[in-house]
Parts: sequence; structure tokens; C-alpha cells
Amino acid sequence: MSENKQRPDRADDPHLDDVDVPTHQGQSPQAGGGSTPASAAQSTTAFPATGPAAETQRLAHPGESGHYRDEDFAPTETPAPATTVAPTAYPGDPVVTPAPVASQELTAEESAAAQHVDRTRRGTIDFGIFLLRLALSAWLILEAVGTFFNLGGGQGITGLESEFAAYPAGAVLAVAVPVAQLAAGLFLIFGLVTPLFAAVATVVTGFSALHFVATSGEGLNIFAWPDAAWLAVMLLAMSVVLQFTGPGLYSLDFGRGWARRPLWSSWIFVVLAIVAVAALWWFGTGINPFA
Repeated sequence: MSENKQRPDRADDPHLDDVDVPTHQGQSPQAGGGSTPASAAQSTTAFPATGPAAETQRLAHPGESGHYRDEDFAPTETPAPATTVAPTAYPGDPVVTPAPVASQELTAEESAAAQHVDRTRRGTIDFGIFLLRLALSAWLILEAVGTFFNLGGGQGITGLESEFAAYPAGAVLAVAVPVAQLAAGLFLIFGLVTPLFAAVATVVTGFSALHFVATSGEGLNIFAWPDAAWLAVMLLAMSVVLQFTGPGLYSLDFGRGWARRPLWSSWIFVVLAIVAVAALWWFGTGINPFA
């Protein structure tokens, strides 16, 4: 055969000199066609491994691979916090001044001024409540003192016992009623512990009203009730009104909440007073005043 036929078609291509062709070196087969021993040394040209397994191996052991990427050594950067840029002021724009923040703490002068304004806005309400309290207290005190000291033509405790003689607890009531009148009158005239003693006044005036209605024998005929019964009813109404209005600022309770804005305490003491009147009349007299 000629030399041209033994040479490959692209053997003369000069660009093939740089191609890395894998080679195999080893012992040639022995004569007689024997196979290559298992311990024969083999060497090949190494290619870099590719695929998912190779990528996992490279990430787990970066020092064992000769291939690196720029992001492997890229520094971790923390994003800078966002900043608020104030708008640029131009000539002619209106100047906006922020409103001053009011201080939460008031000085002694400011607190006194606020209390003075609050008192002024109430007008003459507190003075009217004071007159109501004074009138009710005066009647209670005078009635009790007249009973204890036998003043004003009355018969004192003895006369009151005779008046309550028809009741099972007449002797006890003859002492308890003027004592309650005096205590309620003294505390109410000073405006001290007003909710409690306004309730006491409600009890004693309510008992007196029921007593005069029962002794008159008119029952529910309100037009035939005696003047003493109507006086007791009016005093009862005054004590209930005072319970809901409070003693006002002209009292020793002026620093209490019930002095100007009574709420739940008024209802509680009014209900307790009504229950006390009913219990006192039922267990003290045992009769029906409207029969």
C-alpha cells in the first residue's frame, strides 16, 4: 500500500496539534493471546469531573478542587439602611413650623388655674347644692335636738315612745330615729361622707313618711294625707336628690369624685336606703301603712 493510504485524511491539519488525546500505556499482551494482568498499571489523561455529585463535592471541600469561582470569595455586604431625604426648600415656599408638643406635667400654678376654671364653669350649682344640704341638715338637727331636750312643746323621748306604742319595737325606734336624724344632719351640713349619710337621711325620712301615712288612716289617698306626711315626703325627696347631686365643692368632700360627679355610688346607696326603709318598717312595725 502507498504511504498516502496509511495516513488519516485530517492528519495534515496543523490545528490538531493542540488537541489533548487520551493515551493508554500498559504492557502488551503476552505471546499466545493472554489477557492483561489485573495489576497492570494504567494511566489516562484526567478530565475534570462534572455533574451534581461533583458540584456537591466541590462545595463541601473547596480546597480539594482546583476550580474556583469569583462568588466563592465575594464578601458578604450588609445593605445600608434607608435614609430619609428632607425635601429641598425653595425661595418663596411657605415656612411650616411644627406645632409644639404640650408638656404632660403641669406646674402648681397651671393646676390651680385649671381647677379655678372648672369651678367657674359650674356657675352657681355648688352654691345651690350647699343650700339644699343646709336646709335638709337644719331640719334633721332641729328635729333631733327638740326630741332629745324636749324643746318646742314636744314631749321628747317619752312622747315619741307613746307615738310608737302601737309598734312592736316602739321603744327602740323612739331612740333610733332621733339618733339617726342627728347623725345625718351633722355630717350633711359639713358635707362629710355624703353618700352614706344621705342614705341615712333617706331611711329616717322614709320611715317618718310611712309613719304619718299609717297613722292618718288615709292609705293611698294622697289628697287626704296630713301636712306632716307631706313634709316627710318632701324631705325624703331632698335626701334622694342630694344623693344624686353630691355635696358640691362647698363641703369637706370637695376632693372626692362623688362631690361633683357621683355615678355608681349614688345608685348603690339609694337602693340600699330603700331596702333599709322596707326592712326597718317591716321588722319594726309589722303593719301595712297603706291598708
